[in-house]
Amino acid sequence: MQSSRQTEDPMNVLNPSDFAVIDEMDPSLVDGFRVCYDREVPIELRLQDSEGADEMGTLENIKVKILVNGDGTRYSQIRFELTSETDLFFHYIATIDELKFKRMRDEQKLSIDYQNLITLLIKLCNNCSKDPHAFLVLLSSS
Repeated sequence: MQSSRQTEDPMNVLNPSDFAVIDEMDPSLVDGFRVCYDREVPIELRLQDSEGADEMGTLENIKVKILVNGDGTRYSQIRFELTSETDLFFHYIATIDELKFKRMRDEQKLSIDYQNLITLLIKLCNNCSKDPHAFLVLLSSS
């Protein structure tokens, strides 16, 4: 006779409420942020040498998380988080509000408005995941 412990399905050890508790501990969600995109995306990582020239890059699957803070579709802040499962020290965070976005839009002559930024970035990330030969995200750092 087997004990109930041995016949228990290992996939049913955790129930959905256990995951809710884990999600609540996510430090990304402090200050009222909520996740609107969370997926691995192939990103080419390049390092710049001291003279500013890009070295050959490596293509890695980077976890892209886009979070928003605000009501409905009116966001007061957008946060981008990039992390890597293979490099625990790889952690980039950028938080953008309407004022920062306006400055960036003016400097880079972008033609999109703040409220449509999330939709565009999610579409671009999805395109990079679906067809990495046609679409490429490049992260260059010094």
